[in-house]
Amino acid sequence: MTERIILAPGANAGDLLRTLARFGINTMGTRIVSSLELARTALMRSGVSVRERFLPGREESSLVFSFIREIPYFASASYKDAEMLAQALSDARRLIAKNEEVEIARILKKGEFPDKNDALISAYGKFMSLLTEKGLTDSISVIRKAISESKPISAEFLILKEFPLAPVEKALLDHASSGVYKELELPGLFGRQKRDIKIDGFTEAYGTINEAEGIISRIYRESLPLDKCLIACTNTNRYG
Repeated sequence: MTERIILAPGANAGDLLRTLARFGINTMGTRIVSSLELARTALMRSGVSVRERFLPGREESSLVFSFIREIPYFASASYKDAEMLAQALSDARRLIAKNEEVEIARILKKGEFPDKNDALISAYGKFMSLLTEKGLTDSISVIRKAISESKPISAEFLILKEFPLAPVEKALLDHASSGVYKELELPGLFGRQKRDIKIDGFTEAYGTINEAEGIISRIYRESLPLDKCLIACTNTNRYG
């Protein structure tokens, strides 16, 4: 059986696999992974270990806050500012496929606000230096390590149009798949053709505040079989 790897950053892998199985799609040998998971898989199968302690994304803000006020431009920065800066640095690094340090300096030096951009370059340098000093690594560093030190994976690779890749993630995919992969839209993953849906009317509509309660109430009020109910949710992050 050929292993199938679906690179879909941001997707809920467990729910998506269960939904595929619910509609009769064979998920044996199928993995839905983030870019970090793919990088770790590639390194593990190549016998390459990551010796540094991993710094989760939620802790990057603390590392940034430990030095941010040392930079004159950010002298009065709050922890919230550190959170925003940590996210900005992460977003910027994901946009660069290779030569990260050189490219970040080159791009920022071309910006309209030299004082701010010099401060950002300094913050980036301090962040990367602290990672090294403390024996830490982060998700983007692991991805770059996989690109440079791992071997390609023998598998069928897929990506989904609904889950676009950042340039560094695309570079990882090109390396891990040897450049051979397919791009599908979600309907194609279910073996269906995408088509435009025309809605002539509807019987009920819900707002984000009360829709979960309303949907559950209707299911129980009308004694609808739970395994026959299909609820489409556009943004699962807004629900508990």
